Amino acid sequence: PLITALSREDTEDASSDAAAAAAAALRADPCHRRPSAVGKAVHEALLKHERAAAALEKARDEARVRPLITALSREDTEDASSDAAAAAAAALRADPCHRRPSAVGKAVHEALLSHGRAAAALE
Repeated sequence: PLITALSREDTEDASSDAAAAAAAALRADPCHRRPSAVGKAVHEALLKHERAAAALEKARDEARVRPLITALSREDTEDASSDAAAAAAAALRADPCHRRPSAVGKAVHEALLSHGRAAAALE
């Protein structure tokens, strides 16, 4: 039942409390470490859950920072020293994905580097 619940939650919302509870229960179950068919099924369910949770986190990060990156790029083209550019850059620096080694983190880092170059060229 835990594997089924986890699979259902991964389909609906991999970050839900129910998904977290099912994953925690599976990790705590002693069969998780056994080299058996049941242990393998638990292991596969947990891997699938981790992938689904990571994909969901990436999508949420992307949705949150993409408008900021677009705004910063637009401001860099128009006026890299504007208040809007400074606000977008500050929001991107403060975002937690800025420090993550992910595709979204890399996009944020590159946008901030590009902004730094545009601001330097303006001076």
